[in-house]
Amino acid sequence: MFFYKRQGKIVVNHTHLRRLLLCLLALMFIPESRSAALLANTVGSLNAGGTKITSARYTVDGNLCCLAGLSSAVSPYVIARSGYAGQLYDLQSLVLSAQPTNVTAGGTSQLACRGLLDDGTLLSLSATNVIWSLVSGPIASIAASGLATTTNIYQTTNGVVRADYQNKSGNLSIIVTGTKPKISRVAMVGGNLTLTVTNGNSATQFRVWSTTNLALQIANWLPVATNTFNSTGGQTINLVIKPAEQRRFFLLSIP
Repeated sequence: MFFYKRQGKIVVNHTHLRRLLLCLLALMFIPESRSAALLANTVGSLNAGGTKITSARYTVDGNLCCLAGLSSAVSPYVIARSGYAGQLYDLQSLVLSAQPTNVTAGGTSQLACRGLLDDGTLLSLSATNVIWSLVSGPIASIAASGLATTTNIYQTTNGVVRADYQNKSGNLSIIVTGTKPKISRVAMVGGNLTLTVTNGNSATQFRVWSTTNLALQIANWLPVATNTFNSTGGQTINLVIKPAEQRRFFLLSIP
């Protein structure tokens, strides 16, 4: 019993109470099977010093008696050292990535930067804390958020970007897939034939050639229009069609 009367007073049996508390504490550390959607892992044991929990993608190395602990994820590989005083480390280099790494001309890619530390762990850096710049290639701009916008090009080309953080820097290559200008739409409007051209490079000159004989060599086709692509890489050409012509062919060239 934990309580009893002695000479009319209620007395606490401290020995029995301590035994009860020890039993309850022991029950807290009995191994049990745990599962979670992300960890998908069975925990084997838990002791007074903490334990390591692992799965295919995650690792948690906890410490029961202290505030410190390690957590890591496989992809992207990042380690968090929770509770370590000051999170002391030395930055060794920058690890850059892009999503996607292969961009269609005129498209965008999100850049990211992580710091490789002296103990081999990776520290995620906010893109807004990194200074982004263009080294070379068809990249029109890089926003403070790390969003890179590519230009319209006709041939697949590599673009190289640079990241600066503290006293470290790193380069990353992005493949920009070129797109060829084309006549994407043909329509009759009144007595005129309207040609819509797309996939051009802004302010670049182009020509439209034409013939009624498809067997004729291209060198003998006649130019019927000369213009420049607008800011979106497109343009509209209006041509007068002779009613007597049964067919006519068109070709787009740069310039």
